[in-house]
Amino acid sequence: LSYAIAENMGFQIDLTMTDWKSAYAGLLDGTYDVLQGIAHSEDRAKLIKFSSPHSIVNQSLFARKDGPKVDDISEISGHEVLVQNASIMHEYLKQKVPDAIIIPVPTHSDALRLLAAGKYDFALTANLPSLYLSKELGLSNIEPIARPVAGQRLGYGALPKNEDLIALFSEGLAILKNTGRQ
Repeated sequence: LSYAIAENMGFQIDLTMTDWKSAYAGLLDGTYDVLQGIAHSEDRAKLIKFSSPHSIVNQSLFARKDGPKVDDISEISGHEVLVQNASIMHEYLKQKVPDAIIIPVPTHSDALRLLAAGKYDFALTANLPSLYLSKELGLSNIEPIARPVAGQRLGYGALPKNEDLIALFSEGLAILKNTGRQ
């Protein structure tokens, strides 16, 4: 998506792959100009300018098939919950379920592997990527449970000094959407 936007808008990009905590810290300290796939929140909007969203991702609570079950995220107080470090769900748990025992890990894959290995009670991760990773990694003993957490709007984010880049990404997203290019 980022390459398609850059090509369409006539600029070059250099992509860096890293864990989310490093990417987010790198945006805030100026190491990176723009992040792709950052979820919007009111707290983040105080520091970051966002593009229009490129996708909406539902978050789900995953559990082992033989593990504890809950019907709602509010019921996980006192349970150990794996989350991607510095992610929107990490922030969400701190605010909405402060009595949950938060176990931050670098990636969704790490969270799912640890859960499948019998460690901790739950993982709170993006639903579709986690279903895909579970299948690809052969983690057949975990499943999403309870009602999904509200969908998160994902887009591009940058510091206010790079607001011009966000404008380019927003325009590029609109062009791709209107032309049907993927």
